Amino acid sequence: MPKFKGRNTNRGNWSQESMKKACDAVISGKMGLRQAAVTYSVPKSSLFDKVNALRSGQEVTLDAKLGRFTQTFNSEHETALVDHVKDLSSRLMPLSRKEFLQLTFQLAEKLKIPHRFSKTKKMAGKDFYQAFMSRHPDLSLRTPESTSLMRCVGFNRPQRINERLKIGKPSESVLEAQPNGWMNADLFLKWMGHFIKYANPSKERPVLLVLDGHASHKDLRVITFAREHNIHMISTPPHTTHKLQPLDRPFMKPFKDAYYEACGLWMRKKSWSANYRV
Repeated sequence: MPKFKGRNTNRGNWSQESMKKACDAVISGKMGLRQAAVTYSVPKSSLFDKVNALRSGQEVTLDAKLGRFTQTFNSEHETALVDHVKDLSSRLMPLSRKEFLQLTFQLAEKLKIPHRFSKTKKMAGKDFYQAFMSRHPDLSLRTPESTSLMRCVGFNRPQRINERLKIGKPSESVLEAQPNGWMNADLFLKWMGHFIKYANPSKERPVLLVLDGHASHKDLRVITFAREHNIHMISTPPHTTHKLQPLDRPFMKPFKDAYYEACGLWMRKKSWSANYRV
């Protein structure tokens, strides 16, 4: 997409409806070419080309088109993209600018729409972003705000806790790992496939999945998979780890510190280092 600039020409300043009426008038013989062009305020040369194409049985687009650049998504696809962004926001999973551009690239690839996005970065560019936001000023992509103090202290005390979660891991669980130690969309999608085997979501009995807003949860494949399998995903508010993810504070931090200390001791005793990040 080219950079969005203000319009400085009157070329192409006619509607599809006006061109259709002009073509119908000429083809039906009600008006000549010049009279139809003046009556419906369309260019005579464009009207001439479109009338000849219609008479020869060719498929013709009657909208005004200037230059070699075209809009990547049609109105239907853009509406779906806007609805998708708003849906994620309503689930407390707002998209950052980078995540939105990555999602846009994924959508174009999935729908096999010709585009000029970067296949190296796998994301749309800033020019598309500026043009898209100018067409949809009701959207706002930004970093989520911190949760207020009153919201933090106002959480209800837990009442239903499954005690089985405290007794080791289930025998049916599976283990997957990434070399960098972080979750990504591919790994999370595998987990989702394992999850539905035991959650058994259905249209009559959907499942609510509470997440932490990680980027892997906003991947288009993950969102599509969840919708197709009746899984409603919602994210916890930002900066609420102390209330909603207590294991991150009293367990994971001390565990990581102890693990790294043990790795350092082991590496000092060995002549080679082969350990894994936590």
